[in-house]
Amino acid sequence: MARDCAFDGLDAAVMAQGYPGYDLADQVWLGRRTLTVEFHGHTAHASAQSFMGRNALDAASLMYQGIGLMRQQTPPSDRIHAVIREGGERASVVPDHA
Repeated sequence: MARDCAFDGLDAAVMAQGYPGYDLADQVWLGRRTLTVEFHGHTAHASAQSFMGRNALDAASLMYQGIGLMRQQTPPSDRIHAVIREGGERASVVPDHA
């Protein structure tokens, strides 16, 4: 920017941040919002009485898939990321929290 005389006539520049390699008249600023979602279900033994449980991990998985499908309708300037941090501890138990 200095080589292109962007600061000529200025006494001071507090902050200047450009995009490397190309010029943009209107920069895209990406903000960040964090959302934590918890799903609560009901524990049950996965092979003996799975019908007695409500699987919180299934609910979290469905939401994760829905987010992935929503990306198709999201503008290119937006970003959506997700991670399932907790989804049960044993394969033989329907998880009650995710």
